[in-house]
Amino acid sequence: MSAAEPVFHVVIIGAGTGGLCLAHGLRRAGISVAVYERDTTRTRDEGLQGYRVGIDPDGSRALHACLPPQLFDILVATCARPPQYSNMLTERRAEILSTGGWAGPPGADPVSSEKSVSRMTLRQVLLTGLDDIVHFGKAFTRYEPDGQKVTAFFADGTTATGTTLVAADGTGSAVRRQYLPDARLEDTGIISIGGKAPLTAQTRALLTPKMLHGLSLILAPKGYGAVIYAMEFPGTPTARPRPASARPTPA
Repeated sequence: MSAAEPVFHVVIIGAGTGGLCLAHGLRRAGISVAVYERDTTRTRDEGLQGYRVGIDPDGSRALHACLPPQLFDILVATCARPPQYSNMLTERRAEILSTGGWAGPPGADPVSSEKSVSRMTLRQVLLTGLDDIVHFGKAFTRYEPDGQKVTAFFADGTTATGTTLVAADGTGSAVRRQYLPDARLEDTGIISIGGKAPLTAQTRALLTPKMLHGLSLILAPKGYGAVIYAMEFPGTPTARPRPASARPTPA
């Protein structure tokens, strides 16, 4: 590399699942990288955004390839019990179709198995070990290319320059709006409401055995429907999350 060529440095906009996984992978490959996130802290400024992430075997293998081994082990330890059934039911819980065993038995290969995790827990795991390269409170506004470099501008008046800019800022990506101004989101008219409830004796009684151990799609008249997934995590019923300061940090 000549003195005139810039040092390869990747600027990632957005500290979501994709951006953080990419940051870990680039760092493991010895590539300079920095992540810029509009939220001001490790937790979402706008509160909980979704509650569950389903990770298929391809996604699991990608995480295994990108994350440090110890951090991948922590991720596996935070996963919910894998679903054993995929169900389609009527609004009265009558079974239309059910397939079993597609997620693999408990104790299946941790690398190539289906996974279900808490969205917020996943984000906390992926942030681990990246404290020196993740910058919070950085709301992206625009970018300017300049030869072999590109500079990102943020609402607080700061900038970040690199050789590659990655848009990992979600569905409403501000980077995409500038790069592809004609690529618009289309409103499908479908409205969904998400929520969660604790698995108590009362709520368990509302579920069939296959619903309790699987992922269920409810098909109701007039276009209504629901998705129900009972997530059970390892640990005792009295277990409580440890504070961030007490969680292990990979070397």
